[in-house]
Amino acid sequence: MSQRFERPELHLCGDCVERSLKLTPDSIGGIHSRHFNAPISEITREQMENKVGDPPGWLDHVEQSIIANGVTDRIGVIDTRRRFEISEGNHRAWIAYQHSLTVVVDVFTEMCGQCTEALFIDVLNAQTRTRGWLHHQQGF
Repeated sequence: MSQRFERPELHLCGDCVERSLKLTPDSIGGIHSRHFNAPISEITREQMENKVGDPPGWLDHVEQSIIANGVTDRIGVIDTRRRFEISEGNHRAWIAYQHSLTVVVDVFTEMCGQCTEALFIDVLNAQTRTRGWLHHQQGF
């Protein structure tokens, strides 16, 4: 039986999720963004500012927060066995890369047959909502 995480909101086994992996700016720059279908290092500011669904000024808001406080929330990464892909945290990853910050990621690799990529993404999205990082929760 797989070990479960202590955090009650993360119901994925310890075989499928590696928590708190630290990545350097060079490493984060090479991770592929599913949203933009490109490595983080190749995404332009204009592309980030015009990300579908983001209100005007959202990137600046997140960037100011990260400059003031660092990247305080983990970035969700999926190991496809071909490459790492960001499933949650495109803004954080891009800003960290632009400002040469080290980030902490949770990496999902499907191993046990019960945990799924969809569950991992659902858990990450729920954590984002809980932390108040949706546009309407930040006054946008």
